[in-house]
Amino acid sequence: MTKVNSNKKEIQKSVELGKRNKLLIPRVKTWCKHIHIEDRSAGLITEMYNVPTNLSISCPHTHRGFTAFHFESIARDFILENCLQCKYHEEIHEKNFGREIIELKKKWDEEILREKEEIARTKTLFKEQVKAIKHEDSTTITELSIIKIIDEIESNKIEKSLEILEASKLSPLFFNNISIDYLCLFLDENDIDRHIIESIYNVSKVRVNFSNFAIERLLDSIKNKINDDVSAILLNILSNKWLEENKDFVISIVDNLQYERQMGDYYDKKYSYPHSIELIFKIYSLNKETLQKHIKNRLFVNNKLTRINTNGLLQELIERDFTIVKEFIEELFFSLELDDDGYNESADNFTCKTLFLLYEKDSTFVKNNLIKCLNRLSKGAIIELLVLFEKIIIKGNKEDSQELLLIVIGFISNKTENTDVVKASINIIKEVTEERLELIDNDFNSLTGILIHLFERIKSYNHYKEEISTNIVSTFNPLQNLDPYEIETLKFTFNNNFSQLKDIIEFFISKDKSLNSLRHIISIIKELDSKKDGQLKGIFISLLKDASNDPSFIADFLPQIHSYILDIDSLDVRFEGMNFLIKIFDKFPQLITQSFIDIIKVFLNDVDLVIRKKALEVYYFILKHYPEQVTNQDIETICKCQTNNYIIIHQEANKLSYRIFTFLTPKQREQWYINLISWESSYFKNENLEYSKNLVNIILFYSKEMNIQFHDNVTKLYYEKYCDSNYYIAIEFIKKLNNIAQTNTNLIEFWLVQSLKFIGKLKVDSFYSHEDIIAPFFNTLYYQTSSLIIQNDKLFSDFIVTRIKVSDYRTILKLLRVFAYYSLHEVLNRNCHLLKENIPVVKSNNYLLKQINIFQSIAQQELNIKH
Repeated sequence: MTKVNSNKKEIQKSVELGKRNKLLIPRVKTWCKHIHIEDRSAGLITEMYNVPTNLSISCPHTHRGFTAFHFESIARDFILENCLQCKYHEEIHEKNFGREIIELKKKWDEEILREKEEIARTKTLFKEQVKAIKHEDSTTITELSIIKIIDEIESNKIEKSLEILEASKLSPLFFNNISIDYLCLFLDENDIDRHIIESIYNVSKVRVNFSNFAIERLLDSIKNKINDDVSAILLNILSNKWLEENKDFVISIVDNLQYERQMGDYYDKKYSYPHSIELIFKIYSLNKETLQKHIKNRLFVNNKLTRINTNGLLQELIERDFTIVKEFIEELFFSLELDDDGYNESADNFTCKTLFLLYEKDSTFVKNNLIKCLNRLSKGAIIELLVLFEKIIIKGNKEDSQELLLIVIGFISNKTENTDVVKASINIIKEVTEERLELIDNDFNSLTGILIHLFERIKSYNHYKEEISTNIVSTFNPLQNLDPYEIETLKFTFNNNFSQLKDIIEFFISKDKSLNSLRHIISIIKELDSKKDGQLKGIFISLLKDASNDPSFIADFLPQIHSYILDIDSLDVRFEGMNFLIKIFDKFPQLITQSFIDIIKVFLNDVDLVIRKKALEVYYFILKHYPEQVTNQDIETICKCQTNNYIIIHQEANKLSYRIFTFLTPKQREQWYINLISWESSYFKNENLEYSKNLVNIILFYSKEMNIQFHDNVTKLYYEKYCDSNYYIAIEFIKKLNNIAQTNTNLIEFWLVQSLKFIGKLKVDSFYSHEDIIAPFFNTLYYQTSSLIIQNDKLFSDFIVTRIKVSDYRTILKLLRVFAYYSLHEVLNRNCHLLKENIPVVKSNNYLLKQINIFQSIAQQELNIKH
């Protein structure tokens, strides 16, 4: 989640990490001359601060590679996983990152070895004690049997641990302290710890006098992470006196509960520790003050994980006895002042969830304290608390929901309110509109007033920004101390808030069957003066257009639309009036009158370019719905628009190409076709490929429909041009060409050449497989003939050489399978030989070389049979 100014903090963190990355790169490079580091950074932070924010590390002698923002972690993992036994390793300088990591690894290994040796010594001591017990007269046969199984546990851990578990169920009283002590040595054995802990638990139910060693081992096992079954054992064996005297243990139980979802957990995964909670309740009854103080302190620890885990504990306590958690209500509210981030789980979200669970138990208590604390919280904390507002408004009782909704609307209407608070509040209203629309009924008029207020804030922002750009800044300009990033962020926030609220109002209107909301919007439009408030009036007309879908209402509203499109005082009003008219032509053509059609024809020659463009848009629907209204004069006017130098005019005219085709005379079609070719050439030359590619589609349509000779040659001309252009544009044309090749045999060879040429340029690795291009190509290739491959033998060989250079072995193997499929054994054998000559024999290439050998073996066997 975000706090006020947290963007700055996050940016600073990213910059600091980028700086560390930058300093680390040379130390990693000097580890080995073969290490390859690639900077894949992009974005504003990289551009503004000149630091690497996304680095990859690889080596030609292994197929493994990593990419991440945190370069130190991936460099460490890469070196430890790939470099330690590498025979190609060549150090550049002895002071390098690799040596540092290897030295650290040695220390880790030594620590692990010391721990293992300590356990081994303890096990040896146990075996000596077992020998002594076997000779004692007081030892029963059952005790000896249990000791014998425990003594043999390391010979077959799983089988013996299950036998011990069964014995603990049948004869728990015959487990003596020596047996329990030895079992405690296996608490951290991942393959059998569950059986061992259950066995000890069974014993703890009938005997509580465990040795100090066993207690210490059990306590150590939950030192870093709680095992709830171990808590169950401790609940049985620890006396009240011990719990009162050992405050550190009380603290460790609370500290080690883990509630944050781990990597790979389901979204709704929930951790629960019933035995640990029972133990905490017991502690609470004995040492209430210590436990309360510790939990309150943890709620104010400025550490995300600590806060998440503390809230997880409180949530479990609520289910057990919510009155205990009421003691922490203020601490919960004010903990929202602490830092949080947007990665993984959110501590603030956890806090709000705790508060809502408490609200479900005692709504009045939580709501009253929420309102009581609200004015004492910072804006950042309020933003986080709005999550709780949302939960209560949507799921709470109606009285509470309406009371809190008024507070949220107050945040938005406050002219001096923080923009992030406004943003979060608008998001809540959006959710409320979708979940509990009836709550908005009484506040709809307020929302429209707030929309006007937000519009005025945008106007003020634009005015202040214009001042800054002209270097004439008034003393109270609120933007003058902000950096460019903050100014642009503010712009985005203002516009996004306005757009969100406009969408909310539109959604409400669309659901309002009474049409009262529509009438309210119409009343606002009537009150707005086109000269003074033309832009705002246009916005409300747009809102009305998007929200109204009732034919009878629109029919009654036609006179107003007529006045909007003829409004001489505001282009914004005319523009939105035309948009409204476009909607009616498209969705409700039965409502269109002759007067509207006549006006559109006049607007085709309007002096204002924007209105002329809109008239062309509307004329599309005249061509579609009212062909009898199309006149030669209209067509001539549109043909002139197609050659107009203004972009918005000729582009809109070109959009009519498909629909107007049947209305053009042969001569007009020819001229239209020539104009399309001219515009395509111009836009391609100016590198506006997004638009020129659309013109190509129209050109090919006209070429085909006009039965122009050499249509296939026209296709080749343009596809060759675009398959060799901008990467993303070329992809589209390659995909289209693949589809064309499946139906047009005249273009098969052309398709093959262009596809191999394009794929030959691709960088294929673990990050970019390009299967969306490569897979369809091979699918089409399987439906061709062997003669096509034989005729283009050199083309395929050259292609293989280019793919070897970029280690694209996956594509190469696919091609070998094609040769085998068509039984082209000579081609297969020759290319396998080529591959074996050029591919390095290293461990990471073992699978590839094995596959090549198999293909070559098949090819040679078949060739020997033929000869």
